Amino acid sequence: KGRLDADILIESKRLNIKNLRGSVIKDALNVDWQIAGLIGLNAALPIDLTVQTQAQVDSTKLRSNVIIDGTLMPLALGVKLDSKGYEPSIGPVDFEVQASVDIERVQLDSLRGTLLGGMLDGQVVYHTHADSLLVQFRLQQLELAKLPQSPMAGQLDFELIADLSLTTERYVAQLDLNMHDLDLLADKPLDVQLTARLDPDHRLEVTLDAPLGHLEA
Repeated sequence: KGRLDADILIESKRLNIKNLRGSVIKDALNVDWQIAGLIGLNAALPIDLTVQTQAQVDSTKLRSNVIIDGTLMPLALGVKLDSKGYEPSIGPVDFEVQASVDIERVQLDSLRGTLLGGMLDGQVVYHTHADSLLVQFRLQQLELAKLPQSPMAGQLDFELIADLSLTTERYVAQLDLNMHDLDLLADKPLDVQLTARLDPDHRLEVTLDAPLGHLEA
């Protein structure tokens, strides 16, 4: 079941959405949302909207605030997202996103957040004409003990950089993964480093460094 309430004013040069509010309830899912802002009634179709949502499934909660501004003709939009939530098995989660969209690219300018005690940041750019994707993600100081049913404690640092040309099937990527102070042995903590690289010729190189030895493949 759901509900929808609207307070919208049609003016000479714009659509004034004073309040567009609704809710959806299905089984354990409960979502409330609200939209307010302006849509210009001219050829460019400029928009300036704020969207607020609150969702809950059992004990999992997520609250988000999204600001969208720009034009639809031609497409040129900026998006800002701020979300905070809680999931019982991993604890609190929050992140901020800044993105932009136009006819030539879809770009995640900035992703920053916290997860399992660690700090996350990243950028993504997709070029529509070239059908190519640039990706960079970094996760620092994630606490392994906070993972659901984790068999170990310690910290994880993770970085992924990738340049993917989907049309030409040219893929270049590098993954660096460092695990610190693992409590796998009773006498002392361990550090493990894993590096994986994918070259344009589709060759994959993997290097593993640990107290028990060095491995290359």
